[in-house]
Amino acid sequence: MKNQNAIILFARTHEITRSGGNEPFAALPWDDLDSVFHACVGDLLHAAASVPETDVLLYRSAQFPAEKLIVPAGNGVRQFEMGQGDFGECAQQAIESAFLEYYHRVVVIVENNPLLRGEDFLQAADQLGVEDDCAVITPADDGGIVLAALKTNYPSLFFGKGGSAVGPPSGVLARLCELDVMVFPTRPSFMLDSTANIDRLREEVAGRDPGSPDFPKRTSAAFRALERKYKWRKTHA
Repeated sequence: MKNQNAIILFARTHEITRSGGNEPFAALPWDDLDSVFHACVGDLLHAAASVPETDVLLYRSAQFPAEKLIVPAGNGVRQFEMGQGDFGECAQQAIESAFLEYYHRVVVIVENNPLLRGEDFLQAADQLGVEDDCAVITPADDGGIVLAALKTNYPSLFFGKGGSAVGPPSGVLARLCELDVMVFPTRPSFMLDSTANIDRLREEVAGRDPGSPDFPKRTSAAFRALERKYKWRKTHA
């Protein structure tokens, strides 16, 4: 541990629901969808590494190609292998390990949405100083969560009792309420659990200022490559 705060990022490929209709991502091969997820992780890694006085704990699943991760030099990024269990179990183990290493405030990126910024991570960690027993949650507009900031290890938060996973990230909110934890919600975001939401991400990235320091340029480049490959209507300049 170099710093008192940590950001946990999981380099993993999401399980998604393929949408119907004319949505362009519904029929894409998995390799093309994976290229978007790889780019999302790359943008989040660089955003997390930009946060001052914070270590980044990067957990990579065996299915995520190591060559897709370009780790910023000298930015307190520590790499670990992600466990073989379901995501809830892996997240819980990562959080417990962070607190065992005496990190004071731990920000967990639950959903790899690259619209999250370094400023969002910093503000979430700062908000934890308001109350003794509190958490900061970025809710998803479909009922899940995108980010959780904690300063206490709640052993059953992401992985339920009896060896069963909590399931949808919305279960995290229910458990925090059961534990009588004060929850501070941030501006809602959205999950990348369907091809419709990936298309939503494409539209939202296209509407961002590419000159902004928080612009997810790797994700934008992945979408531009798919637009050229499949000759879609361009949303990215």
